[in-house]
Amino acid sequence: MSWKSLDQIYLEKSAFKSIPNLPRHIVNEANVEEIINMIKELDKQGLFKDSNDLEKVKAFLSKKPFSKKVKEYLTSKNLSDKTIGQGDIREIIIDVLSEYGDIAKFTSYIENPVDLKAIGMQGRLEENISKATGLKKETAERLINLIGSESGRGVGRGEIALATVFDDVKMSLSKGDLDWDGKYLEVKGSAARCGKRDRASTNFTRTNLGKLTQQYNIDTRAAKERLDIITATLSDQEGLDRNVLYDALNDFVNTEYPHSSYKLPQDINLSSPIEVRNELTKIYLTNYAEDEGVEYFIFINTDAREPKHIGSYIIFTKDQIPALIDQNRIGADTIKFTNLDPSLRNVRV
Repeated sequence: MSWKSLDQIYLEKSAFKSIPNLPRHIVNEANVEEIINMIKELDKQGLFKDSNDLEKVKAFLSKKPFSKKVKEYLTSKNLSDKTIGQGDIREIIIDVLSEYGDIAKFTSYIENPVDLKAIGMQGRLEENISKATGLKKETAERLINLIGSESGRGVGRGEIALATVFDDVKMSLSKGDLDWDGKYLEVKGSAARCGKRDRASTNFTRTNLGKLTQQYNIDTRAAKERLDIITATLSDQEGLDRNVLYDALNDFVNTEYPHSSYKLPQDINLSSPIEVRNELTKIYLTNYAEDEGVEYFIFINTDAREPKHIGSYIIFTKDQIPALIDQNRIGADTIKFTNLDPSLRNVRV
């Protein structure tokens, strides 16, 4: 004799039949009156005293009339539940706007949002966003600091804010960070780099520059592997022809930064570490831009250790890189043969 479980019997008997809800299946659903009475009762008991619970309730309720419209707008900027792996970024943005009492203001703003150029090509990002949109500076700052990751790709500070706020900016669905009116806009915060972390020369000692350090007994460790110091030290060596040194450095640069249209100047002062460093940085950044197809950069100071400069930004094209480095407005840490793609220097405007 075969036995059937109660679950199996129930499924066989109920197949294709309408099963009414039995009393035990009915779950009490919350209603407005019940919630109001619950809040009043908790208030009577003094449970809301010295608490931010009511503020949380208020923030939750205040966003309800605006959430649908804001969410639709954010979706049009290619922001979705797939943007970061830490949650639906649209809901996170709505929560930020609500927390600072800016949800109504933002809903009104997106009726006629401004373009990115409205804030100028440099300044303090949170201040300029606040002026352009009417949002509080605290709201702008929180939006700028939204970060996350998805499928191994990091979404850095500033990316989400720019896509959220400006009419002609949205998250890129192809290569790169942002789409600025059809152009590739790359966002770089403090300590970011234009390339790979710890990218090193495959075998420095076999390069012509490396061979020169061995020939002239240059201690590359004492030089901290810095190409500017190594080059300047070699330049001071008696008997070393300048053209030989230039060709060795140029060969090294062309090998490690093959995409750069900016080349090492023939008249570079090889005995000046500062000049060598600046020229190498120009090549480094141009190489990245041309390899990746970047049309515009925005560098943002996101370093909390620099309260006087945090939020400083500058927007520029690839072709402006050399001039901006000469003006000391952008830069990077020293380039080493053990670290060819160093971190960017903090922006200060």
